[in-house]
Amino acid sequence: MSVTKIITGVIIVLAITFLVVSMRTCRTQGEIDAGATGEVLMSYVKGIEGNSPAGRRQYITGKLKEFDVPFSVMSFDTIIARRDGGQDTLHGENIIVTRGEGSGKIVVGAHSDAVPGAPGANDNGGGVAVVLELIRSLREATYHHSIDFCFFDKEEDGLIG
Repeated sequence: MSVTKIITGVIIVLAITFLVVSMRTCRTQGEIDAGATGEVLMSYVKGIEGNSPAGRRQYITGKLKEFDVPFSVMSFDTIIARRDGGQDTLHGENIIVTRGEGSGKIVVGAHSDAVPGAPGANDNGGGVAVVLELIRSLREATYHHSIDFCFFDKEEDGLIG
């Protein structure tokens, strides 16, 4: 396992911990869901596993519509210089859910693409499942800061999403 993946994992765990701790002071009158079961999280992983990039985006946006939360799709193009002097243009689409207002900003994200030919269950279906469940379980919360929940595209293509 590379140092980059270990550091990324630690950052994700710290971000989720910070978010959960900070949300304890931001609850609405009703209780926020206690949390997802392993079955729910696994269903999210299975929902994107083995799908094409378009299929993954469709699954994620379908879940966000089901959760009745607004989202935006941010399209982007990135030009990559090749060693032979040529260029490649990569097109991607990040999906972003913004909740709350305030001067503070928290970004919680996972990349939703996978290496071509791989199912993407471990890299990064688990991250997508956690972000989806955070959005679902915190959708009624009152926030005192702005939180962007992001599903990044093209992470596997040179970490550019």
